[in-house]
Amino acid sequence: MSGVFNIKSKQVKPGERKFSVGLSLLNFKALGEGRFANDKGSWLVSVRRGYIDYVLKLTGDDEDLKPTYYDLYGKVDYQLNNNTAISANFLHAGDKLKYAGVGIYDGDFLTSKYGNSYGWLTLKLIPTDKLAINTLLSTGKVDNYRLGTTLHYILPTINMSVRDQRDFRFYGFKTDWEYSATENYLIKFGYEYKRLWSDYDYLHQQYSNFHVNQFGEIIHVDIDTTISVFEKSGYQLRSYLSNRIRLTNRIVTEFGFRYDNTSYSNDKLISPRINAVYNFENNTSIRAGWGYFYQSASIDNIFIGDGETSFFPAEKAEHWVIGLQHSFRNGINLRLEGYYKIYSELRPDMRSSVYSLDQFPELSDYRTIYYRAKSYSRGIELYLKKDMVNKFSWCFSYAYAKAEDSLDHIYFPHQDESRHEDEILPTPFDQRHTLYFDSGYRPWSHWLINIAWQYHTGWAFTNNVLDDDPYFPRWIYNGQMRGRHKPFSRVDLRINKDYKIGNGKLTAFIELINVLNRKNIRAYEFKYFRIGDNWYPEKKAEYWLGILPSFGLTYQVSF
Repeated sequence: MSGVFNIKSKQVKPGERKFSVGLSLLNFKALGEGRFANDKGSWLVSVRRGYIDYVLKLTGDDEDLKPTYYDLYGKVDYQLNNNTAISANFLHAGDKLKYAGVGIYDGDFLTSKYGNSYGWLTLKLIPTDKLAINTLLSTGKVDNYRLGTTLHYILPTINMSVRDQRDFRFYGFKTDWEYSATENYLIKFGYEYKRLWSDYDYLHQQYSNFHVNQFGEIIHVDIDTTISVFEKSGYQLRSYLSNRIRLTNRIVTEFGFRYDNTSYSNDKLISPRINAVYNFENNTSIRAGWGYFYQSASIDNIFIGDGETSFFPAEKAEHWVIGLQHSFRNGINLRLEGYYKIYSELRPDMRSSVYSLDQFPELSDYRTIYYRAKSYSRGIELYLKKDMVNKFSWCFSYAYAKAEDSLDHIYFPHQDESRHEDEILPTPFDQRHTLYFDSGYRPWSHWLINIAWQYHTGWAFTNNVLDDDPYFPRWIYNGQMRGRHKPFSRVDLRINKDYKIGNGKLTAFIELINVLNRKNIRAYEFKYFRIGDNWYPEKKAEYWLGILPSFGLTYQVSF
C-alpha cells in the first residue's frame, strides 16, 4: 500500500569466477559464481542457513522458542547475441518455528512451517535501437502449516487445539515494452496474466464443560469443533500504459494509468498516475508525483479462523510525494522528501489488545477487529550520505512521520460487542521521530570499523487497567492505542580484518549488537500468576534482545 522493493540479482562480471563461504554465530552462507562459453554465459548459486535458535539459547532469551530458516538461490544467464539474452532463476526458502511452554500451567505447544519455491525464465530482446522487450514466465508454490495446543489457565488439561494448513500455487506470463518514439518521447507498456490456486484446511477444537472424576481424571463433556475445508482459484490480469515526455531540457514528465482485474475478489480497477522532475544546473533536481495504488487481497490470505470465507475488495491508497535531491561538491549527497498518503476502502484489521505475538491470534480473548473509515500517513524524511574519503564514510537520516486510523467502530469477537470509536487513533507502528546514523572508519587498508545507532520514539499500544473487583481482579480495556512505549535506542559495532591467503581473502569479524545492552520494551503482556490456590493479575514487559555478541569468518577465492 505504501512502497515497493525493486530487487535485482547480482550480475557476474566478465571473466570473474569465485567462491566464498562464511560462518558466524548467526548463520552459514556460501556463494559461487562464474562465467562460461567465452563470457557469453554466467552462473550464480547462493545458500544460507540461520542459527537464531542457537543464539537465543546462548543469550538465555526465549529458550523455549526455536526458530530456524534457510534459503537457496540459483540462476544461469546466457547472451545469445548482441540483442538477445535469456535467464533461468530458481529460489527456495523455508522457515520453521517450535515453541513448547514449561510448567504445568504453561504447557502451550506450537509448530509452524512455511516454505516457498519459485522458478522463472526471462527473455530480454532489443529488436531495434528504439524498442526493448522483457518477457517473463514464472511459477511458484507456497506451503503454510500451523499446529498447536493451549492448556487451561487453571487445570492441567487441553483448552483448545488448532490445525491450519494452506497451500498456494500459481503460474504467470508477463511482458514489458519500451519504445522510444522520438528523442523526447518514450512509451512504456506492460501486460501480466497470472493463474492462481489455494487450498484451505482448518480445524479448531475448543474443550469446555469438563469435570474431574473420582480417579482424578479430567473428563471433557463438550467439544466445540470448527472445520473449514475449501478451495479458491482465479486469475489476475494487469496492464499499464505510460508516456514519458521531455518538455524542455530541464523538465521531464510521465503520465499514464494501470488496470487491475482480480477475478476471485471481483476487482476491476483503474489507477491514474503522474510524475515530473525538474533538473537545475547545479546537480539539483526536484521530483513530484501523484497517483492511485490498489492492493487486492491475496488468494491464500483468508482469515478463516475469524470466520471469513470470501475476499474483501481491494484497498486503495492515494499518494502525494515531493522530493529534492542535491549533490554537493564535497561528495555529500542530500535527499529531502515529503509525502501525504490517504488509505480508503480498507479491510477489517485483526489485532490483539494484549499480546504483540500470539500463537493463535484468532482465538485470543483479547482479539479486536478494527473497522476503519480511512487511514492517513504523512511525513518528512532527510537523508545525507558521504562515501569513503580520507578513511571515513557516513550516512545520516531523520524522519518525522504520523500514521493514524480514522475509526468507525471496533468489534470484540469473544464478547460479541461493538464499540463505536469515532476518532483518530495512531496505528500500531506509528513512529513519530526516527534517527539513524552509520559511520565507517578504515585506519589501515585491511581494517574496517563500523558503528551504527538507531533511535525512534515508542509505538502505541492498548494500556489495560486493573479491575478493582476484590473477588476476581482482572484486566479490562482502557481505550485502544492510548499508551506509548518508551523510545527505542540501539548501538551496534562491527570490526573487520582482511587477510591475504594465496589467491583468496579471509575476512574475520567481531560484532556486538546492542552494545550498551539497552532494555528496549517490545510489548506488555497482561497475564495472571498463581500463588497457592489464588490467581493474581500481572503486567509484564517483554523486551527486544539485549547485548548480542557474534563473530565469524568469510573466505573468498577466485579461480
